[in-house]
Amino acid sequence: MVLRLDPTGTITGSFKSSMTDATGDGKFDPATQGVTLNIETEQGGLEVIGTITGTEISGTVDVGGGAFSVAFTAKRTGDAPVAPAAEAAKTPPKAPGESLEKLLPGPRWVSSIEASRFRRGCVSVTCDGHRSNDDKPYVFVSEDYGVTWRSLVSNLPDNSGTTHVIREDLKNENVLYLGTEFAIFVSVDRGQSWTKLNSNLPTVAVHEVALHPTAGELVAATHGRSLWILDVSALRQITAATLAADAYLYRPQPAVKWRSQPSRGSSGTRKFVGQNPPGGAVIYYSLGKDAGAVELKITDIEGRELAEIAGETQAGLHHIAWDLRRTAAPPSGGQPAGPPRGQRFRRGGGTLPSGQYLVTLTVDDQQLKQVLTVEDDPDAATDASGFEEAVDTDTDFED
Repeated sequence: MVLRLDPTGTITGSFKSSMTDATGDGKFDPATQGVTLNIETEQGGLEVIGTITGTEISGTVDVGGGAFSVAFTAKRTGDAPVAPAAEAAKTPPKAPGESLEKLLPGPRWVSSIEASRFRRGCVSVTCDGHRSNDDKPYVFVSEDYGVTWRSLVSNLPDNSGTTHVIREDLKNENVLYLGTEFAIFVSVDRGQSWTKLNSNLPTVAVHEVALHPTAGELVAATHGRSLWILDVSALRQITAATLAADAYLYRPQPAVKWRSQPSRGSSGTRKFVGQNPPGGAVIYYSLGKDAGAVELKITDIEGRELAEIAGETQAGLHHIAWDLRRTAAPPSGGQPAGPPRGQRFRRGGGTLPSGQYLVTLTVDDQQLKQVLTVEDDPDAATDASGFEEAVDTDTDFED
């Protein structure tokens, strides 16, 4: 399947397989970076719904009027010609820059350099002044190959400490991460404003930041607290439109059914290990304002409800962890919800089979949907009995 976007915001697409060759058109919404496209084939209709993030587009393809959905991720392989007016509207005017010599109070140590992977000629640097008895943060960006610079300190507090490292997100060019002497900060508007990431990281110096290329995780190297890992898959999807929306459900990362390994003894009362993230799937959503009720439902591909979880109702960014187990009550007078035909599970026992599930977030009267992919542990041997190894002996269900 090939998608093309022209300067007017019209999307054209083509789908080719061994059985059919068809084209269609749709629209692009620059406010939400959303893409919708309809392609009619001889075998039925395809509806493509996706979101552009940096150089990638991801979303779902609904087949046969919603008979089933397939998640997809694609990378940009070329640039369509852009009209001068559209290019001017896309590129914000550059703020006048100055030399670093004028922006700094004196010679300072350059602690990190980050060249943009999205913009030619764009580079960011952090400077460390503690050797000169100066603990203020210094962050600068150049958009003309280092000829002129401007400060990105913005709303960073003076007591955030020396700046050690700045890194650009791998997927979203507007997301930047900043490690300082006392914390790590994130910007979703390319340095115009900063927010402290204070989930469960103690006050500590962050000297380096690395981003996993596929897992959607940030790894912060600290001085004295080892490594700290955070799921940033939702952060890199945040845009001005998602922040302005009353409610938004972010595309979840694939969940892996990790298998537990047997314990190899105890280290006594002193355990030099960190706390693992919750097992299963972590689903993020944001609220632009307080809601009356928030409910998350997970269903299988046939629409059978598997889990129902209540969520936080205060405005802000929230997450819900699902352990990949069935928790919803069986429908009255019929078979309980279960795995695909031919597979079995026991209520209250093992996790559900790998595959795709539909996540529906209901915020008051609004419904939002995303597809969740569940994958098997890549290091675990798979066999026909693997699914039933961890389940209990409660009640059996079988389709």
